[in-house]
Parts: sequence; C-alpha cells; structure tokens
Amino acid sequence: EGRAIFQEALGDGTSEAFFPLIEQFRTQDEPAFCGLGTLVMVLNSLGVDPGVVWKGPWRWYHERSLDCCKDPKEIAKDGIEWEEWLCLARCQGLATKPVRADETTATLQSFEAQIASSCSKAAGEVLVVSYSRKGVGQSGDGHFSPIGAYHRGRSLALVLDTARFKYPPHWLPVSALWDAIRMTNPGTGRSRGYVLLARGHAAAPSSCCSLKLTWSTWLTLNSWISIDLPKLIASAEPTAEGELWAFVRGLPAALAALIQSFSELPGEISDFGYKQVLQELHSTQTFTLLSGASQKRAGQSL
Repeated sequence: EGRAIFQEALGDGTSEAFFPLIEQFRTQDEPAFCGLGTLVMVLNSLGVDPGVVWKGPWRWYHERSLDCCKDPKEIAKDGIEWEEWLCLARCQGLATKPVRADETTATLQSFEAQIASSCSKAAGEVLVVSYSRKGVGQSGDGHFSPIGAYHRGRSLALVLDTARFKYPPHWLPVSALWDAIRMTNPGTGRSRGYVLLARGHAAAPSSCCSLKLTWSTWLTLNSWISIDLPKLIASAEPTAEGELWAFVRGLPAALAALIQSFSELPGEISDFGYKQVLQELHSTQTFTLLSGASQKRAGQSL
C-alpha cells in the first residue's frame, strides 16, 4: 500500500524532495544520533561542502564531524534538544526557518501547507520534523526525521526514519504527526517543532565570496590567532612589510575551508565586476607591501 501511495504522490508532484534525500539515506550510527543522522542526510543532499576531508580526498559529512554546539559523545549519551540541533544546523552554514508547535502562529494548516510546498521541490530545501514517537504509537520518545513526500488526497507525510533498525520509511497522517510535534518535551517544558533548511550564504549573490560558519574551523583559526600568530610576528622583520609577510605566509590551511568562492554562490557575476574587485584590491597598500615583499624574497612563496 505504501508503494501505491507513493506512486500517487509522484503523479501529483509532491514527492520531488524524496529523490535527493534517498540518495543520502543512512542509518544513524548511534541510538541517540537521530538528529545527527538526519542533519548528515540534509547537508549531503543539499551539496554543502564541510570544508574538511572525510576519508581519502573526499569532503563529506558524517555524524562525528558535527562537533559544534554539542559534543557528539554527549549527544550519544543524552541526545540533542531542538535549540541545540538548530544551532548545529546553522553552524554548518544552513539557513533555517524553524517553527515551534506551541507558538501562537503555528497551526496544523500551516504545517501541512509547508509539507506540501517543500515536498514539491526537487532541490534546494528540506523539511525536518522533531516529534515524540509516543504521539504516533512508536517506541521511544524524541526523534528527528526528514520528510520525503506528501500525499495530498490522504493527508499523509512520508517519514524517512534514520533509525532503520527500528522503522523503515513510513507514511504518517499529517494530523497525527502534528500532534506528536505538539507534545511537551519534559526536558525543555516546550513543544518540539519543524524547520525548513536550505543552503545559507553570508554574502549577497553579487559578492565574490563569503565566509562559512563551520565551527570547528573557526576554533582552529582562533587557536592560531591567540597562540601561533604572536610568535610569528615576534620573529618577523620589525617592519610593516616584514610583519605582513610573516602573517600571510603563516595563515593556517584551515582558513581556506572558511572561504566560499563566488563560483559556489547562486546567481551570475559578470567578468567586469570580478575584474573591478581585483583592480581595487591591487590598489590597496596591503597588496603593494605584499608585492614588494614577494619580489625581495624570490625563493619563498605565499
């Protein structure tokens, strides 16, 4: 029956979100990793670059790499709450539009409309729900899952459950899922919620680059600034040129993981605009100093 429902949703155009998600469908590594497993699916399906190598030459999200906001070891022991999970999503550079079920503007109708909208889009956004399993007659309690499809006629949502050792993907009545979201979380005293996730950009589409919000890389840069940089400056030539040269040559490789180039950003940037930015950079005193320092140090490279 589930396959028949999916076929009908496919024909209605409300299962488009299923395909990019199913390509990244995974079983969570730990019983309490539903939040991490769900977020890994979302990040990889949206094509977000983690900025660090996973294995070999591949940059890929996995659950242990999500180490900002809350340590994965703590999550394995205690799970993760709604606000912590949102922090983790934003930390990876995602744009979030969260809704708590206990907010005055939150309704079943708006929730179902959001499911229908997000499931009709083949790329660019994913809807994730946080709910109590008790509310839908399942074992366990707090859980995170992405929504992969919607059946308009029967008012059903397809839950892509990352705890596949317990439940395969399954259809739930939207009203029952909403009631499960509305149930009070004893740990916070509030309801759970749902959130629309998309790739976020700190810069406007016409910019040449932006900085990502990858927390672990910022920690590396912070350590370099507080520990390594003072030593570099102290050992440099006591001139503006010498100190700038030492600073630039000593920048950690992790810095590159924070920079998102213009080619990764949405929209188009004209060659004229790009050349104008380069021209303005070349006219700065910093570029003049670096250029002079580079010519004097032919055997050294930046």
